[in-house]
Amino acid sequence: CRIFQEFEKSEEEWSSLRNKSIYIYGRNMSSLPAKYLYSMLNSMDIPCIYIDWIDFLRALSKSLPENATLIIFTNYGEASIYQSIIDSCHQRHANIIWISSSEINPSLLTDSDTYIWTQEVPLEHVHLRTKMTSFLVVQLIVEYLRHHIKKQEDPF
Repeated sequence: CRIFQEFEKSEEEWSSLRNKSIYIYGRNMSSLPAKYLYSMLNSMDIPCIYIDWIDFLRALSKSLPENATLIIFTNYGEASIYQSIIDSCHQRHANIIWISSSEINPSLLTDSDTYIWTQEVPLEHVHLRTKMTSFLVVQLIVEYLRHHIKKQEDPF
C-alpha cells in the first residue's frame, strides 16, 4: 500500500517532530483531520500550530523557522493556490508533508517532501470527500509517535 510506503519512508521525519517547529494546515473538510492531528500532538506534549486560513499560511511561509515542518491536509494540490507558499517554504528549508485526497500537482513536490495520497473518492453527487483515509493516516502517525515516545521514556 502506497500510504505505508510513504509512512515508512518518512519514519525519521515523524520521530524528529518533537524537536521541530510544527505547523499544521487544513481548511474546509481538510480541517477535520488537521485539527485532530493538532489536538493529538498537543496531548502528547508535542507543541504545534494549527492554521486554517490560506492567507495566513501564505504570510507565514515567508517567515517559517529554518527546518520547520509544515503538514498540509488538502483535497487538491493545486499549483495556482500553493506554488508561492511552497516556494517560500523550500527557500526556508521547511520539511513539507502533504496528506492529500487527490493527486498533487508534481510541480509542488521536491525530493525532500513527503507525499501521502489517500485516494479518497468523492461522496455521491457532491464535490466533497469523506476524509476517512486521512483520519486513518493521522491515527497511524499518532500511534507511531506514542510508541516512539514511550520507547524513549522507558527503553527497557
